[in-house]
Amino acid sequence: MRIKIIAFSLVCFCIAGHLFGQDKLMVIPSQPERSKKVTIRYDPTSKDATIPADAKNVDIVFTYSNMYEYAWRMPLEKRGKFWETSFVVPYYATYATFYLQSGEIKDQPAKNKHYELAVYENNKRIQNS
Repeated sequence: MRIKIIAFSLVCFCIAGHLFGQDKLMVIPSQPERSKKVTIRYDPTSKDATIPADAKNVDIVFTYSNMYEYAWRMPLEKRGKFWETSFVVPYYATYATFYLQSGEIKDQPAKNKHYELAVYENNKRIQNS
């Protein structure tokens, strides 16, 4: 009986975490592939977000990228409560890093880290990514 209560509690905790603990940055799909669309979505209402919900603009700033036909700065569009952009991953792409910026405010996963956009093929990261 005690194990059932513990298991039930863990399941409830996981469901609540999934419903209420949404990440501030989402890459959709989570394993983007070459020549397919990827969406980068930012939630400024997330508890960890540093860019305020009433920001006038938000940009992706690529710090490393071999997606050469895209500019190093890409604007996101406001869609409901989210900021997002979608683009097709180039057929040769392998990897990119970026942070988000609105005016002087930056959002990064940690002080000296950047978000990653790894490219996949058949559920495996592309070699050299």
